[in-house]
Amino acid sequence: MALEEIQKHDEKKGKQENPIIVKFNPWYFSDQNQLIAQFFKELSAAVSRVDKSKKHIKIGQALQAYAGFFEPLRHFPAVAIVGNVARAIKTIGAVTEKAGQDQAGDLWDVKSELSQLLANLDRKILIVIDDIDRLNNSEIRQVFQLVKSLADFPHTIYFLSFDKDVVIKALGKVQEGPGMAYLEKVVQVPFEIPQISQDEVERLLFSMLDEIINGIPEERWDQTHWGNIYHSGLKHFFKDIRDVNRYINTLRFGFEMVKDDLNPIDFIAITAIQVFLPELYYAIRDNKDLFTGISHSSYYGQSEQAKNKQKDSLEAIAGKVTELPSETLMDFLERLFPKL
Repeated sequence: MALEEIQKHDEKKGKQENPIIVKFNPWYFSDQNQLIAQFFKELSAAVSRVDKSKKHIKIGQALQAYAGFFEPLRHFPAVAIVGNVARAIKTIGAVTEKAGQDQAGDLWDVKSELSQLLANLDRKILIVIDDIDRLNNSEIRQVFQLVKSLADFPHTIYFLSFDKDVVIKALGKVQEGPGMAYLEKVVQVPFEIPQISQDEVERLLFSMLDEIINGIPEERWDQTHWGNIYHSGLKHFFKDIRDVNRYINTLRFGFEMVKDDLNPIDFIAITAIQVFLPELYYAIRDNKDLFTGISHSSYYGQSEQAKNKQKDSLEAIAGKVTELPSETLMDFLERLFPKL
């Protein structure tokens, strides 16, 4: 075999071995039927795009036909497909008959044909679905039902990325049985990434904070106050990288606008309350007189009844916070709001 022919053979072989990669974002779609239909449309587009051969075009057309079975269901409750696929087919039949549409074959015939086409495909299809744990409980179940029942095709591999604990809890709430048992039926090869250490989370947080506060004069940065604020409560909010990113995105947005007018350390702490304890944040906003101002003389002149009323109000507000121990929360608030 000539060198040019060998190179062409190797290129063709390499192309055949490379998988078709499809990234699907389930949080873009509002309901189950829309999610299912769009999934197969995106899969069809990906398969057709990478290769214009007859085989790939035929697979793309079959996927489009499969997607078409779910589009009429957008007018019906999602339970039609979630609870019982057979009932969903009857619903599809009724809708298409009423609309005068001619659907060739039924759902299972199209799926069977599609499975045969994919079984003869010379490339694997890798479908990546990321951040499943960011969906609500019902949507999490919908994604796993899609993978398990409706899209279990030959030569098709799913890479599902999620926080295992969150997904197990969600499935446990919407499934009849333990969430872990359901997950094990779907996920065949689990890969668990080790938990990031708290030291690494802290280093990431500090490096990002340094970028934001860069340019703040030293005389406006009280290192003692920062240490008290950080160790009394702020450090307890950051458990993983997502916490850091979510917080930094919010802080960066507002810091530039107020950095010359406010105490930067106090703003950093208030922003953490806004991000991680929004109910407390709004309670502080709605009870400014309780948290802010200098009124020691007037306080000591108050009656015991008035003092107790303020104390009860503060305890009621703090009592709604479950994310931090009460002692830690009060220590944090007292350092942030000296009036307390």
